[in-house]
Amino acid sequence: MNQGLSSKVAAQRLATDGPNEVKMNKTNLWTLIGRRLWEPTAWIIEGALVIELIAGNMLQAGFIVALLFFAAINGALQNQRAVRALAPLTKQVVPDVSVLRDGQWKMIPARLLVRDDVINLRSGNLVPADVQIIDGMIATNESLITGESEAIQRSVGMTLMAGTQVERGVATAIVLRTGAASQVGKITQLVTTSHAPGRLQHLLQRIINLLAAVDAVLVVVLAGAALMRHEPLLNLLPLIGVLFIATIPIAMPSSFSVANSLEARKLSDERIIVRELNGIQTAATVDTVLFDKTGTLTTNKPVIDQMVNLSDYPDKIIIAFAQALTDWRQPSRVDQALQNLSNPVKDEVTIKDYQEFSTLTGYSAATIMWNHHQYNVQLGAPRIVHNGSYLVTMKFKRPVVGQVIVLTINNRPAALFALDDQLRSDAQETINRLIANKIHPVMVTGDSIQAARIVAKKLGIPGRVITGNELARIKLSDVGCVAEVLPEGKLALVQQFQAAGHVVAMTGDGVNDAPALKRADVGIAMYNASAVAKRTAKVTMLDAGLLPLLRLFASGHRVYQRMMTWTITKLARTAELTVILTLGYVIAGILPVSLNAIIMLAILNDVVTMVLGTDRVQVTFQPEKWNFKRLTLIAGLFTVFWTALGLGLFSWLYYGVYVQPTTIETVMYLYLMFTAMDTIWMTRTTGLFWKEIPSAAVIYTTLGNCLLSFVFAVGGVVLAPVPWQVGVIIFGGCLLLSFVVDGLKVMFYRREIKN
Repeated sequence: MNQGLSSKVAAQRLATDGPNEVKMNKTNLWTLIGRRLWEPTAWIIEGALVIELIAGNMLQAGFIVALLFFAAINGALQNQRAVRALAPLTKQVVPDVSVLRDGQWKMIPARLLVRDDVINLRSGNLVPADVQIIDGMIATNESLITGESEAIQRSVGMTLMAGTQVERGVATAIVLRTGAASQVGKITQLVTTSHAPGRLQHLLQRIINLLAAVDAVLVVVLAGAALMRHEPLLNLLPLIGVLFIATIPIAMPSSFSVANSLEARKLSDERIIVRELNGIQTAATVDTVLFDKTGTLTTNKPVIDQMVNLSDYPDKIIIAFAQALTDWRQPSRVDQALQNLSNPVKDEVTIKDYQEFSTLTGYSAATIMWNHHQYNVQLGAPRIVHNGSYLVTMKFKRPVVGQVIVLTINNRPAALFALDDQLRSDAQETINRLIANKIHPVMVTGDSIQAARIVAKKLGIPGRVITGNELARIKLSDVGCVAEVLPEGKLALVQQFQAAGHVVAMTGDGVNDAPALKRADVGIAMYNASAVAKRTAKVTMLDAGLLPLLRLFASGHRVYQRMMTWTITKLARTAELTVILTLGYVIAGILPVSLNAIIMLAILNDVVTMVLGTDRVQVTFQPEKWNFKRLTLIAGLFTVFWTALGLGLFSWLYYGVYVQPTTIETVMYLYLMFTAMDTIWMTRTTGLFWKEIPSAAVIYTTLGNCLLSFVFAVGGVVLAPVPWQVGVIIFGGCLLLSFVVDGLKVMFYRREIKN
């Protein structure tokens, strides 16, 4: 008799193989901070820091360090906040398992299992590792692994994968593989190598490239001016360092994190957990949603859709016979579908010699007594129970979507039952609203193409129903459903859509969905998903249903609109500042704004950047696209307007009224601050800015910056003092001019819409 492993051997194997668990990558706070200090955006700022240190400008260097660590720490904290919010929900429960050790059965945590352990499995247990049955017979639900919704009979010699659930029966099994060596572990390893492309990083890099190109041109201009004046080029180093500080969007990642974290908090209140914050902003750009059919679009609870009586017996007797062959103790989903049929004569039949359903035989059987007669009855698939060559061609009143079950009486076909997995109550509404929002829904299923075509029609999914083999030969935007997809084919499907330029969201619930969920731009784990699926998807739904998807997309659009405001404003105010600095130096040989004032300007502007995530926005719902040309054109409009006025003001102060350079620096600082705050109000909407009021945080921060700058200028803090009347005139003048440039902005957007 097998006595199981000894405690000593088990301990040795545990030390060698490690615990029976699949470890996910964990990152501590300091590592996250380090990553944000070691990326292209930070490198440029760190280069400016080196320049300031070489020049001995310790105050400016201190400000740069503060900016760097503020952005890095804030971004890291936002990431950890999201992980902590999801941890209680996605943390795998560590079940206890009955194991034979030292000849005795005992309960131990499943994570302590090792190879060759002998365990007991019974109804309700989760299979804790890859095992092989050595005694007994059980039925398992493997839908989270293979996608197969029906219970499968497993007997001696058969293997079970970790993560499957025992629905009925009792068996003894020996552990084959644990942890990362198990099939689930291998899938998880695939998950770690399947990543969505970094669309935000691409956008950020394009902005950096553009601003860096502007800097390069300005540095050449400054160097040419210095050479013409016979000034040492080393004198330009502090100015070049400040140009980098003013130009590079160091606060962009943190600003995006703030906007995303605020929406993540709102979504969590609506039972939607966001694991990766960038999943929210990416949701705004999604143009294709791949829906896993079983358990997502459908309830995974089949019902009897149609019945064809092939006998002379009344329907009620046929139903009674069929129900007599189901398992009433632990019914399968097919059993439940039959048992839910009305049964007025259930008590009129007597069951003898019942043989429960087995995958080895493919049917259940019994001897039934009814009306003083004995009947040999079987229930199962047509090809197994009876020579079904003609049965499968029987015409039901409606096309058959799912499985067909045949009932035979005395070895003659008596009835056919067609099963149908019911659609979720909100599936059709969700599909309709996605289509209305110009988002392309695609159903993915392992069903036959005929069954998939029927379901797609019910849901109102437009487009062709094809198999995965046909995908490469047709235009992806014409596809409505991909049928006969193997579990491992889902990842390739996501990659094909992405390679064609689509931004893809993927819904799923099984372990086999995890690689595709990870690769998708927005992977969405449904409420009933496996732990691996939840921990790899960017978003997890905690409640049943599909309509919450629309709330996720709405959050993405809000973040997108806020980031549009930030991007346009950043481009406009950066170009305004750097051009005024450069041309002012070329024209007059002095800096229009002092270095300390520029540092203060950068800090106060970044403070506003951080609160833009709270702004009120109008949601369009249609897939957004980062139209970089459009961004630069609208930013160029603000740049040209404000820069021309700024240079005019500087020239008038320097050549017209002969104001002292220190006073000019203060006046130009106020001008740059007030126009930057005005630009934020204008860029946040395509309409007239005064008709759409920002959030309270944006109002208080922009006005607070103006007031603080006014106090600094009048009080002579960091700046040369100016009379308060000067500050009032500049503020009022900038505000009045804002109505002019805002009118030009509205004309630009209206022209864009017409084109």
